[in-house]
Amino acid sequence: MSVPVVTREAEVLRAFVERVDQTDPRAFNNLGVLYHSKGMHGEAVDAFLRAIALDPRMQTAARNLEVAAAVDGACDTRLADLADRIARNPDDRSAAREQGRLLRLIGRQVEAAQKLDALIAEDPDDAPALLERGMLEQRVGDLRKAQRWFERASNADETNVLSRLHLAEVLYQRGQNEQALEALDLLLLLDDAVADAHLLRGFVLGDMGRHEAGMEAARRASALNPSLSTAQANLSLEKVLSSGAYPAIDSNAKPVMSVAPTGEMARYSLGLAFRQRGYFAEARQEFERALAQREDGRLVHHAIAELDLIAGNSSAAAAGYEALLHTHGENARWRNEHGVAMHQSGAVELAAESYRRALRCDPRYALAYANLGVALADMHEAAAAREALQQAASIDPTLVRARLNLARLHAQQRDPLGALSLLRELSTFHATHAEVWHEMGQVLVTLHRPEDARRAFSLAIEHRPDHAEARYGLAQLLNDLGDANGALRETQQALELAPVRVDRHLTLGIELQQECPDAVGPLDLLALLPAKALQATAIDAVAISTMLPDQPRRSETRAFAAGDVFGGASGVFAVEDAAIIAPVATSTSADDLFQDADMFAARSLHGEALERYARTRRNTEWAGPRAVWRRAALGEARSKCLLGRGGEALDLLEKLLHESAAGDGDEPEALALLAASHAADWHD
Repeated sequence: MSVPVVTREAEVLRAFVERVDQTDPRAFNNLGVLYHSKGMHGEAVDAFLRAIALDPRMQTAARNLEVAAAVDGACDTRLADLADRIARNPDDRSAAREQGRLLRLIGRQVEAAQKLDALIAEDPDDAPALLERGMLEQRVGDLRKAQRWFERASNADETNVLSRLHLAEVLYQRGQNEQALEALDLLLLLDDAVADAHLLRGFVLGDMGRHEAGMEAARRASALNPSLSTAQANLSLEKVLSSGAYPAIDSNAKPVMSVAPTGEMARYSLGLAFRQRGYFAEARQEFERALAQREDGRLVHHAIAELDLIAGNSSAAAAGYEALLHTHGENARWRNEHGVAMHQSGAVELAAESYRRALRCDPRYALAYANLGVALADMHEAAAAREALQQAASIDPTLVRARLNLARLHAQQRDPLGALSLLRELSTFHATHAEVWHEMGQVLVTLHRPEDARRAFSLAIEHRPDHAEARYGLAQLLNDLGDANGALRETQQALELAPVRVDRHLTLGIELQQECPDAVGPLDLLALLPAKALQATAIDAVAISTMLPDQPRRSETRAFAAGDVFGGASGVFAVEDAAIIAPVATSTSADDLFQDADMFAARSLHGEALERYARTRRNTEWAGPRAVWRRAALGEARSKCLLGRGGEALDLLEKLLHESAAGDGDEPEALALLAASHAADWHD
């Protein structure tokens, strides 16, 4: 714990409470960060609670409160006062609700659930307790349970705007856009001046393709609350602590890296400083010292997991992320990075599931969509991969990695002109991005345009002289053009930079690459695998039994089939490596698969939806609810038609209609899809 400020400075800081705008949650949030930086942790907690009281949906203040409350003693006074109130009056439900709410806000989820469940057991229609229970489940990432709690809260108090807003948000996060829109419309009938409801409505309408209506909703939100459309100066303790700098009162002052030996996060901050400069071994030492000194374990363990990730130690990274997720609940960033660790290890299907779970936490997480696209491409699901990459580029037009991967995918599918079009657009807006020019050079070589390709490779090297692959590409091109000396020169320089060539492939991304562009930015996370796969090598059963004697397998070991080898040609993994990969809990029931399929279909990701509809149909073909089979079959046929593969749906639709004719129900949509499929089949 940092040393508290002297009395005079403390009094000056406390005086800020009277000077800030009493209706501005951002002011109290930033004041809390200032208090925390000076060791006044109790005051920081009070300020963050004031911010949340003014704006219950202020995520920055909520996370700041968790960080501040983790300091020993920061919340003791508040919790003791509430416990005393309840002890003096056991029927004080207001104090009990406040106790459950405070425990939820400071991250003590199990205790919060116990307190709230006791309140709900006494009064099943306690709307505030039901709302808090739903917010707890939403915070830990169980959106299905959260939806049920919010529905109960809305039914218990039909005038409660906040419960309806959270219900709509959860429905949107689960991909149920129609239901989310209906919930928002009901909310706005109660109170048309809720800016957050109009803003969320804009996102929902946009996802449904109703862009003009979505823009109108966003404009209405901005008119009601202009701060929604402007950049907000909300200070974050995580960012402040991770930079090692505390906010200066002078708003024009630039933050600098500083580490006080007695600072609360001194070792962690020093580790970040080393990592920023690429000194990863030194960074790890400081992070381990930070753990020994009991600095914030949540931040430090995440930093260590990231170091394992960028070192290619996928097993340790995966274990680190699984521990974080188990202890602290679902988190989009952690889940995405867990997927990268799985991807590195060769467990591509598990990686894809982690990326999808990241998207359930944050449906607009562009980086997770981009990584999911890479996984789908590695699983040879090109159409679904293209959709995921396009979605990533649409959500975040500045995410160069997504468009680069999309261009590479076009090139891999023998569409160099499509790739070239994307790369030209990228080069217009990112003229100094070496990887864009390198990829363009590769595409121009396949189009037999050697001079243009030479210029592209040269620009890649100009913007990043250590780009070994660009030098290899230029060397090969110069050799083909008859410039043997130039080819030799470039080859020698390339060999000094990278003695082993890396096959061209789609690349994964993590946020650290944007946070540390010089040290981590150019890193290819999939090039960290230990070896290349053997090719054209036949080994019989006797040789295998000799080289790989039977070993005892743990019960949780996942058996890897031949098709599970990563990417088909990028790594060989020993049995013991596979054995230590803890399987990710995935949902396999027909109902869950069907709901996932609907979620992707609602976002127009029909390649993803098709796979799930088909699996649901197969799982219920001979056993399971027939209604689920029919709905899955209909969804599968619809997705095939929308993907331009209507002819493949004919047999399935005819079977579906045959069952309907036998008395299982009318299927008007099936008739329309059958007509579309016949038309597609005739056209083909």
